[in-house]
Amino acid sequence: MEKVKSQNKIIADYLKAGNSIDSSLAYRICGTMNLAQRIYDLKRAPFNLDIDTKMVRKGSAGYAVYSLNAASSLRKLVQKAYSVAGLW
Repeated sequence: MEKVKSQNKIIADYLKAGNSIDSSLAYRICGTMNLAQRIYDLKRAPFNLDIDTKMVRKGSAGYAVYSLNAASSLRKLVQKAYSVAGLW
């Protein structure tokens, strides 16, 4: 179970840095072979990330590319700043 937590944390940090990720990149950076499950985990507690999914087609095949919802991330950042300042 610890392996799953570390994969989730690696992917969460990567997305929070403003990057997008697909399954081949996820395998290279943290060894996960099931990115869809990791994304499912990240959308729930304790991470609660708002993640967008974009389907990319190459001929008859396709794959998903995941990224954080930029508007949601900005809103959370502003709320945190106001909270720290005691204004929220």
